[in-house]
Amino acid sequence: QAEAVKVLVKMLEQKSKPRERKANPEVETFREAVLDMLREAEGPMTNKEVAEAMQVSPQKASAALRFLVQGQYVTRVEGEKKSDPATFVIG
Repeated sequence: QAEAVKVLVKMLEQKSKPRERKANPEVETFREAVLDMLREAEGPMTNKEVAEAMQVSPQKASAALRFLVQGQYVTRVEGEKKSDPATFVIG
């Protein structure tokens, strides 16, 4: 039993260590492309518009936009009505 406890303690210690995130150059390049597109856009764009313009899935566009919003590169603007989609602008 003591050996099992030692193994479990070691497993818990490994799980509690912060993981290092490795930078993915493809993801970084995509995020930069989204930023460039939003800079050149005539106005705010929805997630769907970004996905269509970049020819990617809405999920991939959403992930990039969420990251850019968290980094304060992009601002999310909620629609006037609850049913209106949010739009994204530089800033």
